[in-house]
Amino acid sequence: MVFLKRNFFKCIAANLLVFIIGIVPFSASYAESSALVITGTVFEKGTRKPMAGANVYVIEDDDINTVTNQDGGFTLSITQPGVYPLQAVAFGFEKSIPVVLRVPDLSVSLDPVKLYLLPLSILPDIVVVAERNEDKVGRTIITGRELEQVAGGGRDPLRAIQTLPGIASAGEGSAEPAIRGSRPGDNDYYIDDVPVNYLYHVFGAISVLPAGVIDDFNLYTAAFGPQYGDVLGGVIDVGLRDPRTDRMGGLIDVSLISAEILLEGPITDNQSFLFSARRSYFDLIVSDRLEDEEDVSISLPEYSDYLGRYLWDINKNNRLSVYLIGASDDMDFIVGENADVAKKEPVIVGDSDIDTNYHNQTLSWDSQLTNNINNKLTVGHNISHNQTTIGTAFSNKLKINRYYIREKLFTRPHPKHKVLLGTDIERWLFDIDTNALTQNCIDL
Repeated sequence: MVFLKRNFFKCIAANLLVFIIGIVPFSASYAESSALVITGTVFEKGTRKPMAGANVYVIEDDDINTVTNQDGGFTLSITQPGVYPLQAVAFGFEKSIPVVLRVPDLSVSLDPVKLYLLPLSILPDIVVVAERNEDKVGRTIITGRELEQVAGGGRDPLRAIQTLPGIASAGEGSAEPAIRGSRPGDNDYYIDDVPVNYLYHVFGAISVLPAGVIDDFNLYTAAFGPQYGDVLGGVIDVGLRDPRTDRMGGLIDVSLISAEILLEGPITDNQSFLFSARRSYFDLIVSDRLEDEEDVSISLPEYSDYLGRYLWDINKNNRLSVYLIGASDDMDFIVGENADVAKKEPVIVGDSDIDTNYHNQTLSWDSQLTNNINNKLTVGHNISHNQTTIGTAFSNKLKINRYYIREKLFTRPHPKHKVLLGTDIERWLFDIDTNALTQNCIDL
């Protein structure tokens, strides 16, 4: 009886073991066949480079997650229907925008998922474009906009040239440039290739050109061409912008020391003009003279300038410009008999005056003869007056009339070569009236 019971239980156990061994693979196979596999790829945004090692997970269900392989691919298994927002994250990148998958049942077919990671800091491509400088040795080109943005210019673009290498100011408060050790008087000044006497007022404090009319600024510190003559210092050639052609416009600017007016606009479809004028007004509202305790009175400096340009675009190959440019400066002082300096130098007692001005009228014709040949003809007249009086010791009146014709022919026989042919014809007329006292020789 005992034997039969043991065999009976052994039989039941054996059958139960066979049942368990058979049901487990069936259950695993059933579970595997009932899961939905999601595939996809993670890319770097912008470059579309596959991201290896990124973590992909279901939002609010971190148990469903995986890591991308070397190709940026990933797979996830979903075991029940529902809504699954997928997101990817990696070190140094922002979280991707979630992709929401809606799984109504596990038998649906889903397209591969694409997730994009954006780097936390992206440096965009920087492309530096610059105009080729044909005079690399001694020429610097700066636009008028850049000059206006230089710190310390005080809304005066030409004061900004002091910040350039190799240039120093002539003195405290002066903007006149001393280029590579030369004096400001050794420089040559041009406006649109038109020669002018000076570019700075009041001992170099203020330039003769108002802000907003400068297109570019060309500074030749060395190795400049023969068209600039025997210049000992540097050459400054200021290029003016063209007058506006869309409509009439203008401005009135009143500062602490001067007032300015600017008018510009079209005359016809192919003709336009620009005119500006400026004058200091301190001498009109403040006492004429400033007196000190040493019996010396000084008047406030007076300055004025004007700029006019008429532009006619005759056709696409010919352009005619007429320039009217002028500036003046005046300052005087009186030395009394009781001044300390008068006791040492009695000849300086009395009125002293420094007055200088110039006026320029120029016609310029630019023409394009062929595709690679350009010609520029400039005809002009410059008249300047300089008067200096120092008490009874010295007086000088100088009047200069300068007539000039300048012809320039530009040609480019090869993209890397430029040829300039030119002729300058000038006539100078001087009118000098000088009266000076000479000291008697008392040495024995």
